[in-house]
Parts: sequence; C-alpha cells; structure tokens
Amino acid sequence: TCKFPNFFTSCKGLNFDHLAKSLLCFALSNDQFTQLTALTWINELRKFGKHQLASHYSDILAVVLHCFSNAPKNICEIAHEINEGIREEYPVLAERSNINTILSALTRGLRLGKDIQIETWRWIIELLSWHRAEVISYFGENFDSLMKALSDSSDKVVPFVLKAYARIVGDAELFHRLFSLLFQKLHSDSLLDRRGFLIVSHLCALLNAEQVYRKFSSLIEGEDNLEFASEFVQKLNSILITSSNLASMRALLKQTLVSAAGKDLFLSLYSSWCHSTRATISLCLLSQVYRHANCVILSMVEEDRMMKPLIGATIVVFWLELPSFAHIKQQLLEDGKNVWLKKLLYHLIMLLPRNSEAFKLLLGRLGSLPKHNSVGTQFECASCGHQHLEILQLADPDDENQDTGNTKDAIDFASLLKKFMHIQRKFFNHLKTKMPLQHLKSASS
Repeated sequence: TCKFPNFFTSCKGLNFDHLAKSLLCFALSNDQFTQLTALTWINELRKFGKHQLASHYSDILAVVLHCFSNAPKNICEIAHEINEGIREEYPVLAERSNINTILSALTRGLRLGKDIQIETWRWIIELLSWHRAEVISYFGENFDSLMKALSDSSDKVVPFVLKAYARIVGDAELFHRLFSLLFQKLHSDSLLDRRGFLIVSHLCALLNAEQVYRKFSSLIEGEDNLEFASEFVQKLNSILITSSNLASMRALLKQTLVSAAGKDLFLSLYSSWCHSTRATISLCLLSQVYRHANCVILSMVEEDRMMKPLIGATIVVFWLELPSFAHIKQQLLEDGKNVWLKKLLYHLIMLLPRNSEAFKLLLGRLGSLPKHNSVGTQFECASCGHQHLEILQLADPDDENQDTGNTKDAIDFASLLKKFMHIQRKFFNHLKTKMPLQHLKSASS
C-alpha cells in the first residue's frame, strides 16, 4: 500500500496539474472501484499538496458534487470528506482559486438532485462571506438562479436558498430589488400558495421581521390583483399571530395607542391589511384599537349585507383562543374597562350561525364574564331570528378614547375606515363579477 505522505514528499518534481486532471477523469468513471480509487488519491493530494491544488477547486467540486447523488455509501463518504476539506481550506487559499470558475461549477450543481442542490447552496452562502461582490455580480441583475430555486427545488432546499438571500440583501438597493423580484415570483407559479408561509417565516427569522413586513406591506399596497393581495395579506397575518419569531412585533403593535413606534408599525401595515377584512380585524385586536374594529364590522354590514361573509367572523373567533390574543381574555375581566372590546364580541356573535362551533365558543366566553354594574344594552342576533342576547350588560361610552387612552398624537381612524371601505368595495365588486353571490361566502370568508 502506498503511503501518501512519504510519496508526495519524495516526489518533489511531481506535476500536480497533470496528476489532478488525470485523477478527475478517473473520478468520473462508471467503474466504482476506479472512481473510489481516484477520489481517494484526490483527497490525499488535497491534504499534502493543497497549495498546488487550489486552481483545480472548481473541477474537483464539480466532480464531488456529482457523487452526492445515487453513489454508493463509500464513494459518498470520500466525496463529502473532500468537499468539507476544501470548504475549510478555502478562506486561506481563496486568492489561488478562480471564483468565477467555482461559481460556474456550482451553478451546474443547481440543476441536479436535491442533495447536490443543498450542498451547492451551502457553498454559495459561504462564498458570499468571502467574495460577496463577485457572487452578487455572477447572479446577475435578476437573480434568476435564486428565484428559480424557490420554485423548482424541494422544501428542504428552500431554507438554504433563503439563507443566501439573507446574505445578499445587505444594502437598501439590493433589499428593494430582491424583495420586488420575490414579490413577483410569489405572484407566479402558485408559489404563494405552495411556499408562501415557508418563505416569509424563514425570512423573518433570518432578517429583521419588522423590516420584512413593512416591505411586503408596501408592495401589496400597490398591487392591482386584488385576490393575490388578499391572499398574501392573509398569509402574512397568519404568520404574525402564530410565529414565535414575531413576538416582538406583536408586543409593539399592542403599544399602538401609547407609543409612536407602535403607531407607526400599525399604520405601515394597515393599508395593505385592508385587502382582507378578517386580517384587518385581527390587526385591530392585536393593536387594541377595539372601537375601530367595531366600525370595520358595522361598515361592512351597513354597506351591503351580502358583504358580511367577507368579515370571516368564524375564523376571527377561533383566533381569539390563540396565545397571541391572551391579553383580550385578561381585559374582558377588568371591571368597567374595554367596553368596545365587549361590543366587538357581540357584533361577531351576531354574524355567526347559532348552531356553529364558533357561536358556542364565543357564547361560552361571554357567558363566563362577571356581571358588572352598568347601563343595559340588548343585542339582536341576526342569525337567531329576533331573539336577544342578554348575557352581559354594557355601558355605552361617551367618546371614542374612553377605553383606549389614545389622547396624544391620535390616529385618524375615520380616514383609515374610508380607505378600508374603498378597498373592500373594489374587492367585493370584483368577486361579484367572477361568481354567483351564493358562492361568495365559501370563496371569501
């Protein structure tokens, strides 16, 4: 058996270029023994002649990446060892390698199997640390490889693609360009429906979640396709109220009426959230602007009773049971406070079918509230005929800010309501042209 260290040290005149090229040819052999032997020699050559081998990194990577797919275990193991060895050595030897030839070899790997794609994206992520400008330039202005991978690869590949994405968006210009391209990509190939949740969740974990939401919100606000805008907002809202990565955003929104930063975040989201009534109500619940949530519901019912299904009262009731809305349960127990919140719950229950699970759930919630001493008000339940619900006695507050504390830098809720109704009328009229009104509920709620 040849002892590699002694062999290489004794062969001072060894032509590394010629040997490397020969071994790479053998490494592509269909004969497994020949392939394994060539890869073993390449691995030893890497260890003891790495400075001379740096110029061949691109060719070596192309070969070893090819071995990751459908190769026997022993060949895969030696290929992974070579790959990891080069990755560790690369920062030291970067100047001796040609970044463009390496990127070219990696790009070929993006067209192969899942395992090869994952390893390729790991390399691209690392190269962005060492040659950021060159890698971004190689991707080109439209970042076609990046965008295509989000659509064509398996779900296991997408997180690695998004890590590369997060490494690229290092300045305002690239941030805007890449998010605009991503927005267009989500619009096509049903990508929003298939991977919207995955993509947005990972971007929020990798980048500043508030920055991600603000950018998507601004792009949605200018979107002409109302159905896509509504679907996107509902995806964003679902992540907002369920993801642990967005806890700080939820906490900030709860400060909407008492903090300039909370107010600014609320307003930055509101215009795009108007594309979905249930998302708007959810945002109001998070932000504790309960009177405005009541106005949103009443405006929909008063505008056109056929618009009621757009409110999505059922799903809003189930959302109230999520940990993100724990503050609501606590506030309902506070004597004489949050009257508009309690009114909101009654408005929701009036929109629910009496025999539905959501109705029973909310009825139980209201029935468990303490009986406070206040002026009585009755609420008629439209879904229950002309019966009345008299579970809780509510006082009618004299002014909008009685239970909100919104006394400084007040939000112009009247203008927000006009904006909301304008978008919802457009959306409702659009739906009427596409389907019979009897199908509106199943399509929109």
